[in-house]
Amino acid sequence: MQKNEMRLDLTGFSEADFREIQEQADEWGVAFDQACLLMLLQESRRRRTTPRPGAPGLFSRLFGSRAAH
Repeated sequence: MQKNEMRLDLTGFSEADFREIQEQADEWGVAFDQACLLMLLQESRRRRTTPRPGAPGLFSRLFGSRAAH
């Protein structure tokens, strides 16, 4: 597996953010930057599998909320 160096911009991260990432890195037994990438990958996969609320259908847009009628 080829490893490419990637620079992470940590601007805007709080001390609490750093601590949380470092704690996760320690738990997984990996470096800080690897933990960042793994957490990003987990979030990406979670977002793909979590259904998003869809746009309202035609009747909902025409007649509004069914609960109101």
